[in-house]
Amino acid sequence: MSCPVEKVTKRKRPKRRENKFDLRKAVDLLKGSVKVNYWAKPYTPFEILVSTVLSQNTNRENTVRAFNRLRARVKLTPQNLLRVSTAEIAQLIRSAGLYNQKAHKLKHIADILAKKYEGKLERILELPRERAREILLSLPGVGYKTADVLLNFVAGRATFPVDT
Repeated sequence: MSCPVEKVTKRKRPKRRENKFDLRKAVDLLKGSVKVNYWAKPYTPFEILVSTVLSQNTNRENTVRAFNRLRARVKLTPQNLLRVSTAEIAQLIRSAGLYNQKAHKLKHIADILAKKYEGKLERILELPRERAREILLSLPGVGYKTADVLLNFVAGRATFPVDT
């Protein structure tokens, strides 16, 4: 005697909806409706690097105060920053918080740029995006946000800086 076998049917999957989202259309729509403030224009690439390092773990007001004090003391180039003592830099950027660590990092960055890139951050930013990001990330105090700020706002590269 055999057991009756129930007919097993496969459940039908619901049809997938086609994704109608078009990124290019969204970008075009945003371009037409969002005003972009090119805050980086009056600054040199090195000044933007310095201000972005100063902005880490602090607010905008403290960053601006520290940056302006440093910039009033020295024309911000890697070579000029190397002529200022780490202790003086620390005092000038005190309002940014973590000023001793940031002063050491800024001096180290200035030293690397002066020795390897003739003091020109632009030499790094002209490289292909991933290579430039790799070199920027190797600099002390430069993480993904800082690297992507430089690549996006200075070099005009397609990056998306995220502040974590």
